[in-house]
Amino acid sequence: MRICSIKGCDSKHQARGYCSRCYDRMIRYSKRRTYRKKYEQSERYKEIMYKYNRSEKRRAWRREYEKTEKAKKMHRDWKKSESGKVSSRKHYQKKKEYYAEWLKGYRATEMGKLVRDNCSHKRRCQKQDSDITTDFLKKLKDDTKICDICRKELDGPIHLDHIRPLGKPYFGKHVMSNVRFVHAVCNLSRPKKGLVL
Repeated sequence: MRICSIKGCDSKHQARGYCSRCYDRMIRYSKRRTYRKKYEQSERYKEIMYKYNRSEKRRAWRREYEKTEKAKKMHRDWKKSESGKVSSRKHYQKKKEYYAEWLKGYRATEMGKLVRDNCSHKRRCQKQDSDITTDFLKKLKDDTKICDICRKELDGPIHLDHIRPLGKPYFGKHVMSNVRFVHAVCNLSRPKKGLVL
């Protein structure tokens, strides 16, 4: 019995060396290919491709330009300007509201509750072996005159900061040798990676 000439297909031969399924597929593909050739020769296709190539070149140029020092400097100057500050503030508020809504919904889920309980449990466990007392904190607060991060006079709102953070990957401890009083702004603006000692 004669079979299909396509490798891996053992169906019965139908026409032109193909089985019925492969023959139908070949006809459909050839029709599509001839239509594609005609379309590529049309003025409409050339116009679309011309616009697409122009936009692609513009995007590529923009990506390269944004990496240059000139573009970075211009962006920094714009962020310091009034319009840049207003735009950044609007963007921050928009993202802040979105994130607050998302966090509220996530914490209501079973997974969110589990993660929150687990985090607070870890933090409590790390504070169990603490040797810090209220008298020590009062004395430390009175003795600390300069912020350890910005090296300026300690005034305004202050935070109790852990020199080696309690979380990953540092796993510091809530002990006397690991705490200090710093400006609230300095504490909140500390880099996520690396320690500011």
